[in-house]
Amino acid sequence: MDSFTRAELLLALQALGVDVPAHTKIPDGALQTRLRDALEAAQYKDHFPPSLDLRTLPEWPVSTPANPTAKKGPLLDAFRRGNWDEVRQAVEGVLPDEGRNPFTELRIAFKTMAHFLDTGSKWWIVQDPADAKRTINIRVVTALQIDENTPALVALYRHFDRSTAAQSSSWVREQADKHPSSVAGPDGVLTIHATALEQKILGKILKLNAALLPAGYEVGRLPTEKSFHLSVIVPIGPLEYDALAKLNSNTGCAVCGKKATNRWCHSVSYCGTACQRADWPNHKDECQALSLKDAKWVEVKMSATPFSSMTDGMVFSNLNKSSNINLGFSDKTSASSTIDSSRVPPNEQGGLPGGRPPGHFMIYDRKRTFQSFLLREDDTDGFHDVLGEMVASPRRRCDGCKMYRWAKRTGDWELSICLDREPKLEACKW
Repeated sequence: MDSFTRAELLLALQALGVDVPAHTKIPDGALQTRLRDALEAAQYKDHFPPSLDLRTLPEWPVSTPANPTAKKGPLLDAFRRGNWDEVRQAVEGVLPDEGRNPFTELRIAFKTMAHFLDTGSKWWIVQDPADAKRTINIRVVTALQIDENTPALVALYRHFDRSTAAQSSSWVREQADKHPSSVAGPDGVLTIHATALEQKILGKILKLNAALLPAGYEVGRLPTEKSFHLSVIVPIGPLEYDALAKLNSNTGCAVCGKKATNRWCHSVSYCGTACQRADWPNHKDECQALSLKDAKWVEVKMSATPFSSMTDGMVFSNLNKSSNINLGFSDKTSASSTIDSSRVPPNEQGGLPGGRPPGHFMIYDRKRTFQSFLLREDDTDGFHDVLGEMVASPRRRCDGCKMYRWAKRTGDWELSICLDREPKLEACKW
């Protein structure tokens, strides 16, 4: 399988919701790492059991024509993954970006695979419509159950191109003989169309998921499958909030593209003083750090709970537009939080958005390293300062429900917020 070009890496990341600027100087290796992390998050692997062993998993009770009353129902339903923002778009009649977003198309391909299995077919080819000889041939050996919401398909696969087209045809003939399909096309082959980029993303997922197989795990192979690779296919969907925040938080040093470890300015990050000094002649006129000198800052008191009546040990859950609607709540920090007023939030700087339920604001940084609350009853002056800026200032955004501001920690539970200066943000993912 061909490797990703730089342009393809940027397009794949953008399709997943990771907006790396087209002019970024981040090295290709770092972009590859970011794509890997995004694809891991798109499979919700942080919801998997910590010690996953495929050898101990039960089979997924697939509903087929021969077994229509299977408890779990169709695999197609189990492969559906979406978030509340997609629900909103569906209600409002907003059309999905099918045909333009390679990850959206790949999600459809995964659900098509599940549908094929529901109809009793276990093999198919993923074919590039621009090059019929470029395929990924797949046979599912078994469907396992990771948890009540998540199936895992153990599958054999191999990439083919024009140079190996004859071997691909031999495999197809063998499959048609051993596992004839009742829903195959006129040529006897089930086909899923995927562009070259979509095939590369699928190939990367399959390569990553080989790590889910325990050492020595093997399955029965047909003669034409000796050179096939073994992997696992699980449902994919839009990235959840935590992943979006982390993967969109560091676009690299403005000069060399290396990981930015320090922020001298509030709008540009650098890997060190050498690059910061080198960029100063180009950056000094627009440096936001200078513009904050005369800004209005207000110090507020943070709370561990959204309501003063809540006590240690209680649990509350958050939902936002990126919350997955198919997995339910879990013990993930992003979904559920156990109150512990003795646990001081980590001290990392970041812009601060906030929701506005009656009587409190939620505060968190761009990497979601901490979450806290500003309560009206605990800090009346600070609460009304923030409320006024959020809903009544010329900088009002998001219908007065959210704002992004620079802030700095002044104590374990104290935060100083720059009220009247907005960070320069484009379409913000956090």
